[in-house]
Amino acid sequence: MATKFILTIPLLLVTITALSWGNTLYIHVKAVLAQFLIADAWADTLERDRDFKPWPWADTWPVARMHTEILDGDLYILAGAHGSTLAFGPGHMDGTVAPGESGAASLQDTGILILSF
Repeated sequence: MATKFILTIPLLLVTITALSWGNTLYIHVKAVLAQFLIADAWADTLERDRDFKPWPWADTWPVARMHTEILDGDLYILAGAHGSTLAFGPGHMDGTVAPGESGAASLQDTGILILSF
């Protein structure tokens, strides 16, 4: 009985570790895939001159693209500055000047600081 219990503990620990790593991998893959879908939605927006959501249930869409030397790539600015938007990139705050127009647009981001004023 004690031997069976002792053998169960390592199996349980391996299972918990595998599930944790699997969840981490899932989140990373989802984040990378989202960036490709957002880039595709931005290309559709430019091509067809209307807003395109990156996936059917998204509550945001790309409103601008910003190239950064620090990241050596593009950041897509998403409509809205709420949690579900900021999970995928910087957000353009509703009610402020649209990107590309005269005035001061307001962006919000949760993870990176690349703008210098």
